Amino acid sequence: MLDLEVGQLVSVRFDRAGDAVYSFDTVVTDLRPDDRAPFGLAMPVTIDRRAHRNDARVPLVLDAHFEVDGGPSGLAKVVDLSAGGVGLICEEELSEGAALTVRCALPGPDGEVAIEQRAEVRTVSMYGRTPGGTTLHHYGVAFTGGDDELREQILTSVIWNLTHNPAVL
Repeated sequence: MLDLEVGQLVSVRFDRAGDAVYSFDTVVTDLRPDDRAPFGLAMPVTIDRRAHRNDARVPLVLDAHFEVDGGPSGLAKVVDLSAGGVGLICEEELSEGAALTVRCALPGPDGEVAIEQRAEVRTVSMYGRTPGGTTLHHYGVAFTGGDDELREQILTSVIWNLTHNPAVL
């Protein structure tokens, strides 16, 4: 049993199978003798939800080009790939929720496959700095509106890279 006190700040995290991991900070409001719910907790102000990944992800470095709708375009590096999206690193600052087009060539069993996919920026973080001091940003990018054929091409590339590419093994 946890030893908590009224007024104590607690962090709560729980995993809902097949859905997501939820977490929030709250305060203990009261202690109860009931074993089912021994603590009262204040309503959290915010709840963070991190969805479980649906697809296998392979660490893979590829050159890419991106174009944000009504915004910047430029070169980026793909640092991981799944049928559902990519991890991108670039110098440009992008906003969470930004709609963009990502272009790259995927290595696969029959040679490189060029893809052009609509996507949305889901996560934003700082990656680091270049020796010259330029800030690099890391973006979690989810593919949107892709057809089954494209998804199959990406899955084939992911599986091939996981099983045959010496750079990944």
